Amino acid sequence: MPQMRNPVGLKQSFLEFMNWIWDGDTPVRMKGEETGELDVINEGKQTDGTITAFRTEDTGEQTQVTYGKQTGGTITAQKVEATGEQDIVLHGKDSGGNIDALRTNANQELVVEVSGSATTPIEVDSVELTASEAELWDPGTTGSDLYEVYYNIVHHIDGAGVNRNPCKVTVGKGVGGAAVAIPNWWTYAEGLGFPGETGWKGPFRIAGDDTVRGFSSTIKTALIHFRVNQVVAA
Repeated sequence: MPQMRNPVGLKQSFLEFMNWIWDGDTPVRMKGEETGELDVINEGKQTDGTITAFRTEDTGEQTQVTYGKQTGGTITAQKVEATGEQDIVLHGKDSGGNIDALRTNANQELVVEVSGSATTPIEVDSVELTASEAELWDPGTTGSDLYEVYYNIVHHIDGAGVNRNPCKVTVGKGVGGAAVAIPNWWTYAEGLGFPGETGWKGPFRIAGDDTVRGFSSTIKTALIHFRVNQVVAA
């Protein structure tokens, strides 16, 4: 019998398959890596239509940044600390709708105002009481402001070393800067010997348009010292 032979020498054939994507007008061939894997890049489209590839870190992880939009529409990346933790600042809104960051003191402690008031120490000079009622301290602001007043009256002598005799001291609030009315005396005719003091008294409250007034039964016998806090500022 004749031997059958294959008239055609067959060898392995390879077909080149290419993936294409349609961009709406023409087909575009998809890219591959040098090792053959499909080159896949995630992209995003900006509001103006620009397409931008998502960023990655040097190690390949996707770079993710949290953003916030300001009231004017500006988009800003949220801050982080140098160690990576998110930088969070607490804010509060006042009765007028204004938003402000909460304050801390030099020791990183939260500054707290009791009942919505501000507490601010006020430096007030000491005053010598005269023999007739006189103004001892005037805040010099308005009736919308409020102050807490503490005071201590100390017996003293003049430069010649006299007036060591006891005296009587009187202190009160002059509403609107007027003379002290009977209901507004804080200390009335309190005896003060030498050496001696009344000790700290208060707090007594006055408005910014009031005054502290007082006198001593004898001149050059008494000094009044103050501790004052402004508790409401208009």
